[in-house]
Amino acid sequence: MKFKKVLGCALVLTMILTNSLASFADEQYPELSSEEVENDLVNLNSQEMIESRTLSYDEMVEVLVEDGYTKEEAIKQLGLECENSYNRQAYSSSRKKYMEFKTSKPVLSKGKKHKIYLYAYCEYTSWGPYGGIKSIEHVRVDAGKKAFKGKVYYKLESPLRIYFSVSGELYSSGSTTISGGGQASVGQGKTVNFNISRAKNFYDTVSGSTYYSRNR
Repeated sequence: MKFKKVLGCALVLTMILTNSLASFADEQYPELSSEEVENDLVNLNSQEMIESRTLSYDEMVEVLVEDGYTKEEAIKQLGLECENSYNRQAYSSSRKKYMEFKTSKPVLSKGKKHKIYLYAYCEYTSWGPYGGIKSIEHVRVDAGKKAFKGKVYYKLESPLRIYFSVSGELYSSGSTTISGGGQASVGQGKTVNFNISRAKNFYDTVSGSTYYSRNR
């Protein structure tokens, strides 16, 4: 009889504890509406970057010049095309190689769902067992016909992984200038600022993050 009472008490305590834990879990991890889930997927970590195209050294210089660098500034950041230029074979095998990474899907602005594409330009070694991304050299925001004002943070977490986030505002028009940023080697993170002069007609806000990850 005593054993049955003990067993009954144990079952009651177990039920109370289970219900308490369930309530605690509900408070800590509340159920999200389908709209909240969709917004999280759109504006946070649903994006993924893909390898878009390879670039030569001269093409990489041109990308920087298009975004406001002088040719001298671009060459200073990238360094020499090849350190080992003493013979043709060494020059050919050690020339710098670059890859453009692009978001496979656009980051969408908060309200009007305007499409924004993010680009990362990286120096890389061969994709063999010991290859990967050596450094992030430049980032670009393509906001289509809108002007983007804000910040982009990027970090080369490993030779096989890039993290990339964006936050800011869109305007109907404006003249954009870039400051900050620059080369980020493995383990380094940088922030590039996109500033607008003569901005006209605020359009929407944007925030989101993306990543690139690759297995060997």
